[in-house]
Amino acid sequence: MEEKALECQIAVMLRLIGVQPNVRGWRYIVDGVKLVAADEELAHHMTKELYPAIAAKHDTTTSRVERCIRHAIEWAYTNGNPDMLKHYLGNIAAYDKGKATNAAFIAGLASWCRE
Repeated sequence: MEEKALECQIAVMLRLIGVQPNVRGWRYIVDGVKLVAADEELAHHMTKELYPAIAAKHDTTTSRVERCIRHAIEWAYTNGNPDMLKHYLGNIAAYDKGKATNAAFIAGLASWCRE
């Protein structure tokens, strides 16, 4: 899939879930999903490979990337659309299990992009 089309697809998914572009972490999630869609293994190496790659692109720290992604996921669970969370993330999004981890959230969206 072309990079711009993939980015648009991710943006639509995030908006449907309830995460808007003004939420801290939006850009990092978009970049993370693009990278994981291209290489599934990155979802298993968040701290060692994915966060550093995103941080380098945005000239920031890995801890800031992780924290901002977590913030956006918290936003989705607090203010977002639970039906769309369930649609895109399935059982990962179950509210009785707590919120999804950064890795599960990004991997879940990336799997939709690959399909």
